[in-house]
Parts: sequence; structure tokens; C-alpha cells
Amino acid sequence: MQKKVIFLSAGGTGGHFFLALTLMENIYQKSKNNFKIYIFTDNRCKKYVPKNFQDIVIINNKLKFNNLSDVLGSVWSNFFSICKIFYISIFKKPKMLIAFGGYTMLPNVISGILYRIPIILYEANSVLGKANRFFARFAKLILITYENTKKLDKKYESKAYLISPLVSSKNIKQQKISNKQEKIASEKFTILVLGGSQGAKIFSKLVTEAITNLAAYKDEIFIFQQAKKEDVDSLELIYQNIGFKCQVRDFFDNIAEIYAKTDLAISRSGASTVAEIEMHNIPSIFIPLPSAMDNHQYHNVTHLVNHNASWRMEEKKISSKDISDKIIELRSDLNLLNKTKNNLQNLFFKKKQHIFDIISKII
Repeated sequence: MQKKVIFLSAGGTGGHFFLALTLMENIYQKSKNNFKIYIFTDNRCKKYVPKNFQDIVIINNKLKFNNLSDVLGSVWSNFFSICKIFYISIFKKPKMLIAFGGYTMLPNVISGILYRIPIILYEANSVLGKANRFFARFAKLILITYENTKKLDKKYESKAYLISPLVSSKNIKQQKISNKQEKIASEKFTILVLGGSQGAKIFSKLVTEAITNLAAYKDEIFIFQQAKKEDVDSLELIYQNIGFKCQVRDFFDNIAEIYAKTDLAISRSGASTVAEIEMHNIPSIFIPLPSAMDNHQYHNVTHLVNHNASWRMEEKKISSKDISDKIIELRSDLNLLNKTKNNLQNLFFKKKQHIFDIISKII
């Protein structure tokens, strides 16, 4: 039987690209080898492509309007990308395009319109992004993971389907193992610091200062921290000089295992990270990226904050002492942490359909 081809458009940030990888993994696991997936991305995401992964197409479009040269360059790069994708479509014969947002999706969506295939928009955040808002009129479906997603035009609400957020099978497997086994009490209180796919420079300063304020507890705390590559060695040295046990990396390949060991997370609030933290029932202090489009990172955790399932601190309004004081408070109140875990557990799987079930009905 000929496999059904699906194109995924996911460029710009690791958040978009990892969602596409996760969806590809989900489809292959559930479809019994009935589908073939191709991921379209740009140069910014090349570093995230797994080794030996062949089904990837790099497109080099841009969208700048600062001057005439930028405008002409943008028009040309997008025209070339549209032609390239349409040419590939003629031979691969895709049955569907799923786009994850960002301007990188522009040539994919236009090519999909010309090729006349169903277009599905996936919105991981609590606010519909600009690109998804613009192309909503051409979409067959708009998949959302938050009830009452903001900036979704009423005339397109009939296209919206509430689904469970995409989570890697590694995380699901680890979560099931954690649920079946009694958690052995660790001697150390484990803190996980996540700065997002780009690595947050402010986290390397603000959160690191907060943790160093806890020097009196150095023998009782273990730290996992994601940071920019250029900051890794200096951060490890700071912690080690104080006496903290730690692992600092620019990327954790075993993040599912680390989630299972974590007592408290301090994190940005990108949609994928929030979904994973929520699934693993990890009490968390979220510090939203203030420059995120439409302040979506702030809104991504509103439902958790409102249900006493996390804490939110705004970067411009806090100091390192505020963070360290909160860590001390939570570390000394295990009942509060356990209540927070229970609240997280009650929230996560209240979503509706799985994305694969929807895809299967369309093609």
C-alpha cells in the first residue's frame, strides 16, 4: 500500500521544530507504517536536526521590510521557496500540510493552497500567533491546546479543535514509569533550570544568583541547569566553588529522566516546556519571556496559576532574592509541593482529542 505523505512546516525556533519532530514520532508510532512525513524548516533549526535524519527540507526564506533591498530580497526568497516546495509536492504528492506557526510557514502554506491540499494550523500557545491568524482563512482546521485561546477570530472558531498537547513518547514512557514506581526520597532537593530552546542569558545571571544565595543549603540541593553554550563552563565553576553538586548543559538529551528526578523547576513558559512540566507534575516557578509575541508565555501558565498548580514571576518585577526566598519557602513546605503536584495531575489530561485521531479522519 502506498504511504500517505504529510508535510510539516516548523521553522524559526526549537519550540516549533521539536513539536514537528514529536508529531512525526507520534504518527509513526500510531499509524502502522501508513504515513511518510517530511519536515520543512530553515537554517536556524538545522542544529536541532537529529543525526542521520533524511526527511528534512531546508528552506531559506526571509521576511524583512526595513528598506527596498530587504523587501526585494524577501519577495525573491519566498518566491523561490514556494517554487521549490511546489516542485517537491508534484513528486511527493502530499495529502496534508500541518504548519506550526512562524513566518517560515509562509511558502509552505502558499504552496499548499496552490496544490490544493488540506492545511491544518497547530497553535501550541495560549495566544494564536500572527502567522496562524493570517492564514486561518485558508485552514481546514486550527488545532489549539488551550481553552479560550486568545486572538482567535470568532468567524474561525468553528475550525478550532481542542487537543491534547504534543508530548514526546520518551516523556510519556518516563511518566508512566514514575507513576508505577514509588519515588524513592532523594537526599538532595533537585532543582531544574530551563531557559528555553535559545537558552536565556538572564537565567544564567538572575537564577544563578538566586541559587548562590542558597549557599547555606549547598549540601542539600542538586542543580540541573540548561544555559547558553558559552555560559556552561563558567556556571559550573560558580556552583562548584560554592560546593553545589550540579550538571549544566546547553541541551539535555535525557530530559525525560531529569524531569522524573526534579522536585522544583524554574523555567521559561514556552508551550512545549509547560506541557512537559505539567505532564510530569513538577511544581514550577515560571518566568515568562517578556518579549514573547503577544505576551503568550505569560498567558501560557495562567490556567496553572489560577488552579494553584504553579507560580509565575515577571522578570522585570523580581530580584534574585525573590527567587531564592521562594525556593526556600517551597523546599521547607513539602505539603504545599505535594498539593501542587496533585493539582497538576488533575489538569493535564483534561484536553479533548489526540491530534492523530483528527489527522486520520481527514486523509
